[in-house]
Amino acid sequence: MIGRSAYYQNVRSDNRPAVRRRTFTEEARRAQIIACAIDVLAELGYAQTSFARVAERLGISKSVISYHFGSKDELLEQVVRSVYAAGAQYIRPRAEAAGSAPARLAAFLRANLEYIRDHSQQIAAVAEIASNARARDGAPRFAAGPGGVEQTLTPLQEILRRGQAAGDFADFDTRTMAWSIRTLVDSVPRWQRLDPEFDFGTCIDELIALVSRATGSAGP
Repeated sequence: MIGRSAYYQNVRSDNRPAVRRRTFTEEARRAQIIACAIDVLAELGYAQTSFARVAERLGISKSVISYHFGSKDELLEQVVRSVYAAGAQYIRPRAEAAGSAPARLAAFLRANLEYIRDHSQQIAAVAEIASNARARDGAPRFAAGPGGVEQTLTPLQEILRRGQAAGDFADFDTRTMAWSIRTLVDSVPRWQRLDPEFDFGTCIDELIALVSRATGSAGP
């Protein structure tokens, strides 16, 4: 007898087997739908994003979308996952290429901020979902990304701990510092929208310098 959890691991919410490998055409169509959903979210907002609007923009029927995504929630989850995955693919190699912990922290921040600068539609879409999507208990579903809080804090904490162990950083609580840095970075899109004099180049340089002083680093 299959246990309840095992059963749901092998059957999707729309009753299609999860074990079947998708074809190249199916993957391409899913990617197209996700990309269109990002544009709709960024332009019209969470409440106005629906299968009908995405289908209309793509020139396809709603049934095509429901074949690939069992619900709006499932589609939005994949939007969040795709944006976070693309961000990690952009940021991680740039940070890992740096040598010392201060250099790695600066590279991490620069890559993160440059990704935000160059992917405004994706960032706006995720912000819409994070602000509005709720779990059954009313809690935000994606406030800290698809992997939760640890996904956002762990990479930073690892860099900070490495720097402290090497004597490159001052003595501080790495989790609090990671939270502080994450909060700074995540606030940038909002200030970009609100401040007509916002300059991304200056913002990147100044935030890197600010974090360097806060961590007690002499710079990369």
